[in-house]
Amino acid sequence: MGLPTGLSISGYSGGLYYIFATYTTTVDFGNGIVTAPTAVNVVLLSIPTSPFAISTYFSALLADPTTTPFEAYFGAVGVDGVLGVGPNAVGPGPSIPTMALPGDLNQGVLIDAPAGELVFGPNPLPAPNVEVVGSPITTLYVKIDGGTPIPVPSIIDSGGVTGTIPSYVIGSGTLPANTNIEVYTSPGGDRLYAFNTNDYRPTVISSGLMNTGFLPFRFQPVYIDYSPSGIGTTVFDHPA
Repeated sequence: MGLPTGLSISGYSGGLYYIFATYTTTVDFGNGIVTAPTAVNVVLLSIPTSPFAISTYFSALLADPTTTPFEAYFGAVGVDGVLGVGPNAVGPGPSIPTMALPGDLNQGVLIDAPAGELVFGPNPLPAPNVEVVGSPITTLYVKIDGGTPIPVPSIIDSGGVTGTIPSYVIGSGTLPANTNIEVYTSPGGDRLYAFNTNDYRPTVISSGLMNTGFLPFRFQPVYIDYSPSGIGTTVFDHPA
């Protein structure tokens, strides 16, 4: 890949920071699908900072002494790497590899977790769909045990593992047990997903964006549309 074009640091709200080098190279997705030269980040060093990330790392370390914190953090949910496809993501960038694909393949990407597929190109989902302006960053509305919807700046993140939730949303610095949490597009809009805290446990954070984690992607295809430019649109197939 030659010499790096940059060196920087980034992190995940779930509790992982990492130093990476940026290289300019092509990305081969197989079957002849190859990008033009584009920026690719390579992780050099990673540091776990949250209880989840630290415990996951040490558990993985006992099984394999060569495991890095980055590998352990994502390996807990079967993730091998991070593609990064959100048009309005704040980092690490500096570009989106799939936007360097040829023809109409660079219009967006379908993340079809139930089918185990990643599909490049125009939106293939049949109507009706539910659209949220912004990808991955947008504002979602959260109900706690059927209460009043709270606007919450959020990141819709398939790679966010079990996600995060700001303490002001739940009124506590710790996640309450057996609490029903519902997430909507707007105060009177469509419900995107829901969970009980006994089954899905996002990390409570004191500030920053709520991270949905993988749950919205687990049971339905989600399309990431690269328009409008620099903002994007998140399209849900069958919200539940």
